[in-house]
Order: sequence, then structure tokens, then C-alpha cells
Amino acid sequence: MHEQPGRRDFLVQVSAAGLGGLLLAGSDVVQAAPPSIFAGSLDLRKATRETFRPYVGDPFRMVPLNGTPVPVRLLRATELTVQSPRGTPAAGYQPKRTAFSLVFEAPLGLDLKQDLYRIEHNQLGSCVLLLVPIVPRKSKRMFYEAIFA
Repeated sequence: MHEQPGRRDFLVQVSAAGLGGLLLAGSDVVQAAPPSIFAGSLDLRKATRETFRPYVGDPFRMVPLNGTPVPVRLLRATELTVQSPRGTPAAGYQPKRTAFSLVFEAPLGLDLKQDLYRIEHNQLGSCVLLLVPIVPRKSKRMFYEAIFA
């Protein structure tokens, strides 16, 4: 009997296929991006919370695929606990690294949507992250989060 892939495996496969399809189809989004937008000096496969922790509070640049750089600040790098759907720690799960999230702070009113953004730092280097806007509550700033599992 054929075994169904796990949710994570499915998402990885779909994401890779989708990006490959965009590249093959000559998507306007990919064509509008500078040629080096997907190249980065920071290897995210090896990145951990400790990679980013020394840079909490530092200024970064968030570069939309077809826009101008936006100054942001790394607000926090937080370790995450992988949980089962019932909210308890996942039994038997052996991650390759500890899950973590990065939250960047930006001026309110930028109206940047969930998307891929190139993140640049003078010492750390650069990488492309999927950033999700976090709705501020009574704040004059906007927040964007990336999650690593």
C-alpha cells in the first residue's frame, strides 16, 4: 500500500514544484526580481537561533522582490517548541535543529504583504525569507515574522 507523505514533506514538495514552475514559466514576479535576489551569503540550512541572536536590535534591510529596500530592525530571535495538533510536545520527533522564529520591526503603513523578501545585514550577510506580517495592536510599528523548523 502506498504511504501518504507527511504534511511537511508535502509542503516542501509543493513549494519546490511551485518555484520551479514559476522559473520555467518565466513568471513576471521572478523576471521583475534582480538576478541575484535568490542568492544569499547566509546558508539557511545551517542557520539557528544562535546565528541571529547576536544581531537582535540591529538594523537590517528588507528588500521586496520588485521594490525598494525598507529599513527594519531584528526585534527578537525566539526558540519554538514543536507541538502535536493537541498542543503537547510532539513525541518521537527528532528535528535537525531547534525550531525558531525571527521577528522584524518596521514602520507602520508599509503595506507589505506575506511574500519572499531578501534580508540584508552588514555583518551577517543576506538571505531570502518568507516573511508574514503580524497585525500590530495599538502599535506605531509593523512586525514581520519568519519561522524556521
